[in-house]
Amino acid sequence: MDLIAQSSKYDARRATVEELPCFTVGDIARGIFTLPSGREIKISEPSYFSHVPFILLYEEGGRFRQSLYLEYTKQPFGGQRTWLLCPDCGRRCTKLHIYKANFGCRVCFGLGYKSQQLTPAKYHEHQALKIESALGEDLHYMLRQSIFDPPPRPKHMRRVTYEKLTQKLNEHKESSLAKCCKIMNRIICQ
Repeated sequence: MDLIAQSSKYDARRATVEELPCFTVGDIARGIFTLPSGREIKISEPSYFSHVPFILLYEEGGRFRQSLYLEYTKQPFGGQRTWLLCPDCGRRCTKLHIYKANFGCRVCFGLGYKSQQLTPAKYHEHQALKIESALGEDLHYMLRQSIFDPPPRPKHMRRVTYEKLTQKLNEHKESSLAKCCKIMNRIICQ
C-alpha cells in the first residue's frame, strides 16, 4: 500500500485527516458510501466467517472492491459498539481514510491534523475561531466595540461553560495579538 511519507513537525506540507475522504462506521448502517468523485460503493450487510464479522464493498455493476473486518465491544449500560479494523495494522477505528484507492487508519497513512501545521500565532487564531463558532458567533461580530468583547451567551449554554469559553477565547486572542506584535517589531527593527 502506498503510504504518505512520515514527516516531522517542521515539514512544510503533510496530508491531514481533514483533507482525505473517510469511511465511517455510520456508513455501514446507510448501506452506501459515495466517493468524492461521485462514484457510489455499496456495502453488504455484516456477515461472519469463522466468527469474525466482515463487510464487503462493491462498486457499480457488482464488481468486488474490498472486504473490511469489524469488531464489536460491549458497552457498560448494554448494547455494543461497532469498530472497523484497519486492513494494514488491525487497529480498531471508527474511521478508515481512503488514499490512492486503499483503506487505512490515520496512523498507517501517517496523517496529521490541521492544527499541528499551524504557526504559534495562527494556532491561537484558529482556536479563537473554533471557540467563537461554538458560541454561535455570527451577526454579533460587527456590533461589538472591541475584539475582546465576547459574543452573547447562547440560550442552551450554561453560564459556567460560557464563562470558561470566553476566558479561553480572550487568552487565545491575546496570545495571537502578542505573537503578531512580536513579528511586526522584528520587521520594523530590521
